[in-house]
Amino acid sequence: MDQISLFLPSILGAVILSVMMSLLGLFVVWRRMTFLSLTLAQLASLGTLIGYCVNASPLVSSIMTTLLGVVVVKKRFTEQILHKDNINAFLYIFSGSLIVIMLVMYPSIDWGPDKIFGGNLLYLMNSDLKIIVPVALFFLLFLKFNRKNWVALTVNEQENFFVDVWQDRLFFLITALLIALTSRWAGLMFCFGSILFPALFVNILNVRVKTAFMLVVIYSFVCAGLGIFLALRLNLPLGASIVICMGFAVIIEKIIKSIFCLTFFRKK
Repeated sequence: MDQISLFLPSILGAVILSVMMSLLGLFVVWRRMTFLSLTLAQLASLGTLIGYCVNASPLVSSIMTTLLGVVVVKKRFTEQILHKDNINAFLYIFSGSLIVIMLVMYPSIDWGPDKIFGGNLLYLMNSDLKIIVPVALFFLLFLKFNRKNWVALTVNEQENFFVDVWQDRLFFLITALLIALTSRWAGLMFCFGSILFPALFVNILNVRVKTAFMLVVIYSFVCAGLGIFLALRLNLPLGASIVICMGFAVIIEKIIKSIFCLTFFRKK
């Protein structure tokens, strides 16, 4: 009980970030932007590292590098070779190489599982929650009033129809900000895993949009709870523990669905 009280900010932060990123992940996966989200998470980690190296705010520098990545990716180049997938790949590899070089140049920076790449989710403070909670509330309210527009944006894009420019820009702006914030506190793997795994879990079930939102929230709560239990019980990195639970849930779901489909078709 004392352990739960001690890590209460971390527990609350982990649950809030898991739910928030899983809801965003639905649109990221539906819009086939999975590689872009990994690139932005990498850029956010680079920004965090830059902040540590120059004694600036890691959160501010993380947001700046992530927003810069969005600007580059969304820029329309006339050359055919500069396709958005190639730009994503370039930014991902380039930023990753910069991270390696900076870690060599600044060996005093702690980049272990609880810092740059793993995040410090297990050591969140009340001051961190004062930022996370308002951001989460704003995102949930925004999503409540703009969900239909973002769903329509996804459908139009998949069917090669006209995509609303302002909705598209707003989506990328919010995506960049949430990824930067989450990467700063929870690390690269948690950020990418909490975007990808919940959306995969829901899409495997092939449910309707309203049901997908409800299931992804339940899934995030359950996996966050299991991850928190493992982290506190076994003294593991909190972000990685939650992502592992999310990943195993997807694997188990896929196995169960495959067995069910084989059994059903055999009976037919």
